[in-house]
Amino acid sequence: MNGRYGIPGWKWVFIIDGIISMPVALVGFYCLPDFPENSRAPWLTKKDRQFALARAKAHKKVKPTPITPKRFVKVFLNPKLWVFLAPYATGCLGNIGFNYFTLYLKSLGKFTIQQVNLIPTASYGLTFLTLLISSSLSDYFRNRIFFITTHQIIGLTATILLAIWKLPEAAIIFAYILGGAASCQPLLISWFAESFQDEPDLKGINIGTGNTMIYCLTAFLPLGLFPSKEAPHFKYGYKISVAFWVVSASANFLLYFYIRNHKKTQAERSAAEKQEEVEFTDEKIQPVQSL
Repeated sequence: MNGRYGIPGWKWVFIIDGIISMPVALVGFYCLPDFPENSRAPWLTKKDRQFALARAKAHKKVKPTPITPKRFVKVFLNPKLWVFLAPYATGCLGNIGFNYFTLYLKSLGKFTIQQVNLIPTASYGLTFLTLLISSSLSDYFRNRIFFITTHQIIGLTATILLAIWKLPEAAIIFAYILGGAASCQPLLISWFAESFQDEPDLKGINIGTGNTMIYCLTAFLPLGLFPSKEAPHFKYGYKISVAFWVVSASANFLLYFYIRNHKKTQAERSAAEKQEEVEFTDEKIQPVQSL
């Protein structure tokens, strides 16, 4: 598209993105149903809403309410939030190095501009495919940590190859493309949300806090780890990215133990509530029997 109708290629990127964004926004406005309590989606029937509310009650989901500053501070200091942010944020930071694939292809001097822009899309296709497969399988087997850790190990492997660097050209290209299968954030988000259904405040700010942290860190970290003057081979960038992936995978197991303990506490509380109901019922029945 570069030069088409007198418009440079980089401007076409913004034009096409804008054209794509409009219908996606309209579809999202129509299709996303909001919460069962306040949904105005025209395609949801009254029976559908009642079913959603009944299912939420069965899973002990707590109705979300507006967060006050006091409650926000309380959630912000909750260790569960930071146990989630540890694998979430470090995984995102470990992914930064894969963004320089185009610089490597350009440095080879054998690809056209179109090819330099086209070849990296293979990694995005791999991201879509692997997330589709892993999310489906994790739902089927009800096992989150295995598939999340698999993504993290893939990211670690690809980053180690890039840290070594002195490899055949095909191996470097393979490592960059393999990095597309490293994204585990969607699985982490769903795992956290389903595990802490009884804490809506915690679920309400975990993604926003994580993304804010990542945006703040990526505002300056790439400048030091991946300086343009060192491209395409960076002295420290990929080595530190390896450390990010190690921390992400390790913190993943810390989150697992937090979730396991939380579920155990939930089960004990549920058993105690059922016992109280039985005792209350017995107390009501006994006077009737005595008559």
